[in-house]
Order: sequence, then structure tokens, then C-alpha cells
Amino acid sequence: MNVTLEENLVISPEGRITAENAKQLEAEIQDIINKHPGLTPVFDLERVEYISSAGLRMFLVFSKQFMEKLTIRNVSSELYEVFSVTGFTSLLNVEKKLRQISVEGCAILGQGAFGKVYRIDSETIVKVYNGKNSKEEIDDGQARAKYALIRGVPTAIAFDRVRVGDNDGAVFELLDAKTFQEIVSAQPERLPEMTELYFQFLRQLHELTAEKSGDLEDARKIHLRWLDGVRGLMPDEVIDGLSSLIRAMPEDLHIVHGDLHMKNLMLCNGEPMVIDMDTLCVGNKIFDIGRLTSFYKITGEFHKGFEQEFFNFPTGTCDYIFEKLMEIYPDPREQAKLMLVGYLNMAEVLAHHFKNEIEIRNVVLQKCAGFMAGLLPKVDSLVL
Repeated sequence: MNVTLEENLVISPEGRITAENAKQLEAEIQDIINKHPGLTPVFDLERVEYISSAGLRMFLVFSKQFMEKLTIRNVSSELYEVFSVTGFTSLLNVEKKLRQISVEGCAILGQGAFGKVYRIDSETIVKVYNGKNSKEEIDDGQARAKYALIRGVPTAIAFDRVRVGDNDGAVFELLDAKTFQEIVSAQPERLPEMTELYFQFLRQLHELTAEKSGDLEDARKIHLRWLDGVRGLMPDEVIDGLSSLIRAMPEDLHIVHGDLHMKNLMLCNGEPMVIDMDTLCVGNKIFDIGRLTSFYKITGEFHKGFEQEFFNFPTGTCDYIFEKLMEIYPDPREQAKLMLVGYLNMAEVLAHHFKNEIEIRNVVLQKCAGFMAGLLPKVDSLVL
């Protein structure tokens, strides 16, 4: 029997749990639990081949010691049927063993704070999460996708949770869909068409609303957290000025994707479909549109290779998309608002992804702060 400490106490029995050895195993496990007070055990049954009714009762004994449902994970299909038929799946949190897949040689469609998205084949993609056990994040993303679909957002919902190496992944079936990024990268002549369809989809998305307050996280709170995250790394007057503008915004239940660059929008049967719903929230559309200025303008100013490395776009593609965006918002005051939110997004990315590259992070953050300080006097409201 193996014992490891993760977020919880993970106990991994092996072999067969029968009437003959269940009592002894129960005593051994109880001893382990006693040695780790305050930790809730998680039972990993990946190496258990058989379990008898005595073994089931053993898990019931342990479940009564804790206020929450105990988790039993990596259960084979055969063992899961035993737990299900006996009703133990309603008493315990029983999780089937996940199938293992490989992404070796697969194209990376996107990468964000939560993980990477790979194309497995022409009809299937997988999002591989950064954490080794990301069930909560996957469940949350699936719940957001289902909610979005009900509210009218065309999106894909994960149909399977898998293991990719040591990490969790969520698999989506997209029926031979391609991302807007893939299409523009392979067929640059379609850039005007795809850009027009891109902005048309954004307009349609931002007309949709959540059913009620609290269904989705408020984008204002998310951006205020980002400001708190860079406090001490940027001048207080910049952080306080932007914070005041965000706090002054009224509640807005319009749906915001939160990360809708061209890698997260797919063309499926001629219709746009958005993916990667981990950042779905509600708020003013500036929180989506402003982020686009970071992808198509601001990041490229600091990193000249970004357009090719992140999007694999021909040179000038991001400039074209940004110019078309500015044509939609020609008012200099609106453009200042968008850039201000874009620089905040850039600051959040730096704070999150460059923790170990302090010198680079601090230099770029100070440059962002300088631009934001110049924009703040031009903006009296962030509402777009």
C-alpha cells in the first residue's frame, strides 16, 4: 500500500480486497489516518483488481469519520459497476479511471493561464490543464460552457475527462472545425473575411446576458484582483486611478468571454463557435474588446516575434486586425479606454507568467505603467 501527500492524504491499496484481508487493511489505513490528523483521505484504487462486500463496508466505515463524501478515484470499469450496483456511488464520490492519451506531435491551438489546447485529429481537440488533478477546473469549465449554451452562446462542451501524461485533460468533439487562427494562418487571403466574421460574432456575443446576477463572476472583480496582483510593482496612482474607474462602473450582466482571440473562436459548418470557457464572466464589453488590444497591438510592441510565435500569422496580420478594430471605435476617448484595459491585461500576464523573470517583468510593467499614466487623464469612464 502506497501513501502520498498531495492536497489530501492519498492512500493507494493494491491487489484484491476480500473478506479475509479487509479487517487488517482497515486497521492499517486507520493507523495512517491517525498519523495525519486534519487531512481527509483520498483512496486511489488504480492497482486494486477486486473488491468484496467487506471491502465496500470498510470504505463506509471511513466515510462516517468525515463530514464530506470521501473520494475514491481511478476505479476500473469493473469495480465501478460494483460500487454502482450496490449504491455506493451515492454514498461516496467514486471516480472512474481516466483513459490515457498522448498529444505527442499534435498541433497546439492555444495556450493560456489554465493550460494548452491541442488538436488530436480533424474532429477532436483536448485542453490539457496545468494542474496534475484538475477535476474541479474541468467541471467548472464544463458548467460554464453548458450555461453559455443555454444563454445562446454557440460553444463546445467537453464529453470526456482524460489523462495526458501526469495532467488532466478535457476532450471536445468539434466536427472538423478549424480555429480562425488556423484558417488565417493557412489562407492569408481570407483575413478580411475572417476578421469581419470575428467582429460580427463579438457583437452578437455581447448582446447576450446572464439570467441573473451571480450566475457568472463579475469581470469588474476579476480586473480588480489583477490590479491588486501588481500593487507594489506599478505606481499606486496608476493602480488607484484605474481601480476607481472600474469601481464606478455599474453592474452589467452582458456575457464576456474574457479571452476571445482568434485561437479561441472556431468555424464549424460555416458558423462561429467559441471554445475555452474557463474565463467566461459578465460585464461591460470593454473587458473583451480591451483585451484584444493586448493581443493585436500591445504585446507586439514589447515582443516583436509575438505575432509569429503565438498566432503563426504572416507579418502585418495583427496590425490589420487592430486597425479594423479601431475603425469600429474611431472616437479617441473610446480608443483610450480600450488601450487602458489592454495594458492592464498585459500587466496581469506579466505578473502571472513572468514570476521567475523578475527583471524583464519589472521593466515591461514600468513601461505599461507609463502608458497607462498617460491614458488615465483622457478617460472619465470605462463603460463602452
